[in-house]
Amino acid sequence: MRRHKTAIAAAAALAMSVSLLAACSRGAEGADTPGDGADASAPPANLFISSNMIGWHVFLGEDDARGSFSEAGLDINVTGFSSGPESAEAFATQDGTMLVAGDLPSVSFVDRHDATIVGQVTSWTGLRFVASKDIQSPQDLVGKRIAVNQGSSTEFWLAEYLAENGIADDVEVIYLDPGSHVPALLKGEIDAAATFLAQALTAIESGEFELLETWPSVLTLIVRNDYLSENPEAVAGVLEVLARGAEEIESDPEGALEAVSGMHGLTDAQYHEAIDNAELDFNPQFSAETHGLLERMARWLVEKGSLPEDYEVCDYVDLSALREVAPDRAADTACSAG
Repeated sequence: MRRHKTAIAAAAALAMSVSLLAACSRGAEGADTPGDGADASAPPANLFISSNMIGWHVFLGEDDARGSFSEAGLDINVTGFSSGPESAEAFATQDGTMLVAGDLPSVSFVDRHDATIVGQVTSWTGLRFVASKDIQSPQDLVGKRIAVNQGSSTEFWLAEYLAENGIADDVEVIYLDPGSHVPALLKGEIDAAATFLAQALTAIESGEFELLETWPSVLTLIVRNDYLSENPEAVAGVLEVLARGAEEIESDPEGALEAVSGMHGLTDAQYHEAIDNAELDFNPQFSAETHGLLERMARWLVEKGSLPEDYEVCDYVDLSALREVAPDRAADTACSAG
C-alpha cells in the first residue's frame, strides 16, 4: 500500500489554494486575458498517449490539443505513440509527466511508478468480442481458439466472460497484439478475438464474423506525483481544456470527425460507429461506476499475483484537481477523500 498519498494530497491542496488566490487576483486585473486561469509558472509537461485510443485527442487531433493547451497558458507537449505499452514505456524512460491509459493498465501502472490517477477522460463501450459466424453462443466456443491482447482490459473482460459461462477451461486463449487479430481471424488461425473497436469492425466488415459481446472501458489521466504536488493548478488546467474539448465534440461530432478523417487507422464508417453506438463520454470525471470497475480489475490482478495483496485503488487516486474543475463529476466514492 502506498503510504505517502496523504502528504501528496495535502501539498497539492495547499498549492491549489495559493494558485487559485493568485488566479483570482489576476482575474480582477484582466479576466478576459487568455490563460488567466492557468499557472504560467508551471514547468513544461510531456503528455504521452496512444494514438490508437478513441478519445479527445483522436477527435480534436493532437495539434489542436497542443493549441488548446497553449491558449490556456499551459506548456503541454502532446506525443502520440502507436500503442498503450509504448506510451507507458515512454512515460517511464522519456521524462513523462502525464499519461492517458486504459483502465486495467492504469491500475497496474500506478503501482509500479510514482504516479497518481486524477480522473477519467473517456468512457465508452469500445471493447468487442467477435467470433466466426458459426459461434452463436458461449457454449459454441468450447474447443475454440480465442485471441486477446495480454495485459489489456480485454483480457480482464474475456476472463470474466469465460468464467461466468463456465468454459474457462474449455477454450484455448492465445496472446496476440491487436494488430494481429484480424489477419489471424481471416487466416483461420483463431476462431474469435476479444479486441478493440477498429479491429472488431474490420473483422465484421469482412462478412465472416459477428459480434458476440461488448464491454465498457475508460481512459484515465495519470500524473507524476512530484508534478501533481507542485503544480496542481496546471493539472486542473489540463482537465479544464479536456472538458472544453468534450463540449466541442458533443456539440459538433461531425465536425470533429471531419477534422481527423483518415487519422489513426480508422475509417469514417468506424468513427460513426464509435460516435453512434459506443456511448462515448469525453467529460473528465470519476464516476462511481469507474471506481467499481477499477476495484474489480485490481482484485483480478491481485488474484493473478500481478499486484500486492494490500493494493487499494484509492491509494492511487487524487480527485483534488477534478473537484476544482467539475465538482459534480467527482463522484462521492471511497476515493473522494484523496
